[in-house]
Amino acid sequence: MRSMKNNSQRMHGVFLLFTIAVLGLALPQLRSGQPNADPQERGQTSYMKVDITEPFSSIMARMTAAKPGIEKEHTDLLNERYDLSDRPAPGVTMERGKPLQEGVRVKLPAGMTWERLAAMSPDEIREHDLYPKGFYPLPHPNHSEGGFVFPHFLIEAIKNQDGRDLTRFDIDFDLPDQFLAAFPPAIYLTPRPDLGDVSQDKLVSLTNYYELLQWPSHSQAAGRAAPVTDALPPAAVQCDRGSPLADSQPWRGLL
Repeated sequence: MRSMKNNSQRMHGVFLLFTIAVLGLALPQLRSGQPNADPQERGQTSYMKVDITEPFSSIMARMTAAKPGIEKEHTDLLNERYDLSDRPAPGVTMERGKPLQEGVRVKLPAGMTWERLAAMSPDEIREHDLYPKGFYPLPHPNHSEGGFVFPHFLIEAIKNQDGRDLTRFDIDFDLPDQFLAAFPPAIYLTPRPDLGDVSQDKLVSLTNYYELLQWPSHSQAAGRAAPVTDALPPAAVQCDRGSPLADSQPWRGLL
């Protein structure tokens, strides 16, 4: 037992010496990052600042002023890559009867045809820079800022329905309406295909989801016994089914 104790003490001693040696080598490197280091070296980084020092009023004014130029640049990019004209396909519609657009919309380089492009090898296409730009990733309209951008009809619908304004001051939605899905969007529940479109042709939002999907559901109105939320996982139903919340506007939740 004494031998084992002595070995344990030796191991602790060796580990302590190793730690001291490592710290002795590392301290000079750590000191180089202290305030006495060259400010130019410390300031070089590929990361954006995480602290906002510019007043919001200044940010808003600057980005609002830049909006026309940013939108023009992105519109020029779209028009260079794609044919965005309104050419609905006869007799072909999406949800809610909205026409689908027809034809290939990616533009080719000047003087090029799809037949000629198909006859070329990948190396030839790459060498002559003939790969259609419409197949490149499409950047965000304001790529440096990112974030959701909503089409005008959704903004107006939410404003009227919920009293919220989703308009951005730095950018507007970029794609023409004819290329967007039908509005309001239909909602189909995978476990309950028998319910059909549970949105009832309405935009589901904070102010009406409870009425549409819980009490009463249109499945009950059609003579079915179970509410729509029976098709959802238990975690998705956050309220007591026995009665509406004790609030005149139950969509707000428990306050």
